[in-house]
Amino acid sequence: MRVNAELERAAAAAALRASEANYREIFEASEDSIFVHDWETGAIVDVNPRACETYGYTRENSSVSACAT
Repeated sequence: MRVNAELERAAAAAALRASEANYREIFEASEDSIFVHDWETGAIVDVNPRACETYGYTRENSSVSACAT
């Protein structure tokens, strides 16, 4: 029984990684500006490259919050 639970956990972890990779590809390739913020605080936690381009910042030389201003 324990082996089966471990196999299920491994399969769920692999599915989660695949889902996260898919989300990241869509997020990065979107032609629209996307902002992800913390529901509780409203703090911006991530932006896609289009958002940085639109607002004149680069991710390399600015923080996520700087991309949003």
